[in-house]
Amino acid sequence: MNKLGIDAGATFIKLAYEEHGNIHFKRYPIQEADSLYNWIKMLSPHADIVLTGGGAAELKRNYFPDGETIDEFSAAAAGAKILHQIPEPSLLISIGTGTSILHVEKGTAKRVSGTAMGGGTFLGLGKLLTGKTVYKDLVDLAFKGDRKEADLLVSDVYDGQDQAPLLGELSASNFAKAFNDDINESAKMAALVNMIAETIYLLVLAGSGQQKLPMVFIGAGASNPALRKQLEMYAEMFDYKSIFIENGEYSGAVGALYF
Repeated sequence: MNKLGIDAGATFIKLAYEEHGNIHFKRYPIQEADSLYNWIKMLSPHADIVLTGGGAAELKRNYFPDGETIDEFSAAAAGAKILHQIPEPSLLISIGTGTSILHVEKGTAKRVSGTAMGGGTFLGLGKLLTGKTVYKDLVDLAFKGDRKEADLLVSDVYDGQDQAPLLGELSASNFAKAFNDDINESAKMAALVNMIAETIYLLVLAGSGQQKLPMVFIGAGASNPALRKQLEMYAEMFDYKSIFIENGEYSGAVGALYF
């Protein structure tokens, strides 16, 4: 292990390294940076370190003063291309704690949009809505729930009318039915997952204009099965090609590794 790529995000630190021709991955909560450092120094104390992500500067300052830092968007795009032969041009949608939307073409990545909604929203609002803090429990609730119990849909507003201005499955107002009714936890989580997915797609639609570029999803949030289900539903609804990269949450670390 002569070199490591490290992507320091807001919630997790992701590592990528190569052994015997294969890429390996490792992940630490941001609070366990000491453990990450000790693991690296025990196994490969002289390894070259390349860092990326929002926490790269702090990691470099506190642990890896000789490490090199690179732009996180370029690293994510480069890593995604290594993990999967993504088409170009395309939209690279990185769902981490928040979400960034990148336009990738001719080997360059430019951030064109984004939202504060993402995996952090799922966990934080999930706790506020249900009191639960275990990720799997929140995902299971979202899968079981029916968001129509919590969301006011366009079809609710234009019930029986043929000339609704928008698709009936879109939200007219997120969580609006919760004002009048006692909504169960699973419906709340289903509505939350949909709100995140719908927000991402509306940003994609607003930013892509007439071009229906393929959408490539990376980041830990994209591996949330309940969120992925909704993202795939909207891709089909709006006739977009969607690609979910295996191990996509490590795209930034892989890009740093092969920088």
